[in-house]
Amino acid sequence: MRTFFLILLSLTGFFSSCKKQPDAVVPSDNVVYFTSQDGNLYALDALTGKQRWKYTIDSVNNLTFSTKTTISSPIFYKDLLYVGHHNGSLHAVDATTGMKRWEFKSGASIDSSPTVVDGIVYVGSNDKNVYALDALSGMKRWSYTTGGIVYSSPTVVNGTIYVGSYGETFYTDNKLYALDAESGVKKWEFDVGSPIFSSPVVEKGQVYISSSQIRSNPKDIVGKIFSLNANSGTKQWEYVREEYGGSPLVSPILSNGTLFSAGDLMVQAIDATTGTKKWSTDLRCNYSSSPVIVENTLYIGGNEGHNMIAINTITGVKKWDIFKGSFDTISSPVVANDLVYFGGEQFSFYAIDAATGQSKWEFKAKSYVNSSAVVVKDGEIYGAYSTDSGATN
Repeated sequence: MRTFFLILLSLTGFFSSCKKQPDAVVPSDNVVYFTSQDGNLYALDALTGKQRWKYTIDSVNNLTFSTKTTISSPIFYKDLLYVGHHNGSLHAVDATTGMKRWEFKSGASIDSSPTVVDGIVYVGSNDKNVYALDALSGMKRWSYTTGGIVYSSPTVVNGTIYVGSYGETFYTDNKLYALDAESGVKKWEFDVGSPIFSSPVVEKGQVYISSSQIRSNPKDIVGKIFSLNANSGTKQWEYVREEYGGSPLVSPILSNGTLFSAGDLMVQAIDATTGTKKWSTDLRCNYSSSPVIVENTLYIGGNEGHNMIAINTITGVKKWDIFKGSFDTISSPVVANDLVYFGGEQFSFYAIDAATGQSKWEFKAKSYVNSSAVVVKDGEIYGAYSTDSGATN
């Protein structure tokens, strides 16, 4: 198995769905997959941006709202794409044809992106449950009920699921849970004190998780980053963010013993062992995009028109910053083919040169593109992935 820093994995498969039989797509082709807020899953040629197929998820008919919103990013596993939807459904779709294989319905919106390990799909729902489903059939293996909404995407390592929750009032059940992947039995929980929207990072026996700042009555709560023992949940250290807030959707990323975290105005580098700051860069914009690192360069999408920024991970110095319009970039970038792929709230999906930031192509969708993409190239996966090894992210 080869890995390109968190984002590359040997080809194992993926889920997706489509309304009509499209042209055939060979999984080893250079294809990029992403979702849009109008309920569509797209497959494009990764080099040209030409559409291969599109799958549209039906609007909700059994919940208390009516929408076609898709927030979940697609995950790739064994020639299938898995994607959650705001109508409470999880779809499994054939990557070659774009045709639906199966659909599972939970009791509320699925905004959490799924994770697949050893043939089991793990996903959280706004109905406060974490679900384990058979990857091929969609049959439920088990579910675990937390005390709060599960927006965080699960991380699965060595037979343990790590996933966060947040209470509906933002002041209750803001916890990180460790569950047994086989049975769903809780191993431990840790209360971080404020909502968890991001996904945990697990490496070398440690779990790293960020919590969000709350600015409201009756009290403000500062956002933090925690390092916990992966086996026991015991706190090793906590880091209080310097910025005024903490972008709630941003997950930390780990590279060469350094934890990188983005929030309001700042990107910070923190020693993963001690929790001490190495450097911080004030880029004068907010962040809702989680970063990715390739060859000592950190790529992150910003708000207020700073649509994609490249930063040297050693020094914290900005390499380039592109502006494609006064919109926010919530989509986390994916790097493949020496290109950075990301979407935005201007109804577009972009491919730009990773070295210079120059535009290569742009695809116009019909709604916001806030999900992160998956690129499948020559039997390898860049972006959201799952594995048969039990070690993800």
